[in-house]
Order: sequence, then C-alpha cells, then structure tokens
Amino acid sequence: MEANVGRQSEYFMNHPKLSAYGEAVSAVKLCDESYDYVDCRIGYMSQEFLEIGCIQTTQGRLPEADNEVAMDARTLTKLGITVPKLGQTITLRYYENNDEYYDENRRTAEFVLVGVLENYTNVWNGGRNFSGALVTKECFETFDYEGMNAYIYKLAGSERHSDHTALHEEILSGAVWHNNSCSYCY
Repeated sequence: MEANVGRQSEYFMNHPKLSAYGEAVSAVKLCDESYDYVDCRIGYMSQEFLEIGCIQTTQGRLPEADNEVAMDARTLTKLGITVPKLGQTITLRYYENNDEYYDENRRTAEFVLVGVLENYTNVWNGGRNFSGALVTKECFETFDYEGMNAYIYKLAGSERHSDHTALHEEILSGAVWHNNSCSYCY
C-alpha cells in the first residue's frame, strides 16, 4: 500500500507482480458537538480498495447517493453514536479546509446512515488516518479538500503463493525513495 501520496506511483501501478489496485482519499477531519477534533475523517474509497482491503459492511450497504454515509463502528462511537440505526440522520461537524482557528469556518452536513462497516480505523496499522465516514466520490469532491491519497495493490495471481517477505523486498527494491523513506508504507 502507498499512503499519504500526492499521486499514484507509476512504479507500483505498472509493476508486473502487482495487478489490481484501489484508491482511497481521506481529508475532512470530523469534530464532536463542541467542534473538537475526534481523530476521524470523512473520505472516499473505491470498490477495489474495499475489496482488496477486505473492508465490509456489518449492516446495510455503501453510499450510493450524495446524502448517504457508511461509517465504521469506531467512528460512530467517537461521535457519540453507540447504537446506530440504518436510516437515521447523522450530523457531521467539521471545519472548512480543516481551519479550526476561526469559528466562521465551522460547518455541518447531514447524511443518512446507510451502512455500518467493520472496524478498520483502529485495527489497521495507520488505520486512524483512513476515513471512518465514507461518502460517494462525487460528494467527497464537493468538499474540495487536499487529501491523503492511498493506493492498495493486489498481488498478481501467480505471486499469491510466493515467499511474501522476499516478494515484498523485491517489489520495494525498485521503489523511489525520498529522505530514506519510501512512499510505500505497509
């Protein structure tokens, strides 16, 4: 997986040992009723990202309309919703452009809860940086935020039974490194 990158790596996208990939974007920081950040975000994940990352709903479905949201249980709990009900209205609070220094940047948006997702924001390594509130790609684009882009890759079918440690090292051997750190994170 590449995370926190401005754009997808051509190297990983075209690597012969990797096949399909998915995209996720996370940007809008969620707030509680007092407009304090709650370490959760609004964002978007492609169907491919959800499949490769094995992220599934425990109730309901993924958003199809721009006023719908699916959320993981941790995010719901952080917002004070301990017994979520599909169809309920969820008010999401945030700051325009994540600029909390001015009260006039406070915003709210109402969504209909259509799905509850398995927890991943507190299970995955770095998962809290991923969106726990998923909206459609079109809805996410209306926020007009610079986000943390992540791309997840699937191994080519012929590589699934290989020595994964050696395969990991081989794939990384040609990756572009910046300041002793590769854009590849997991």
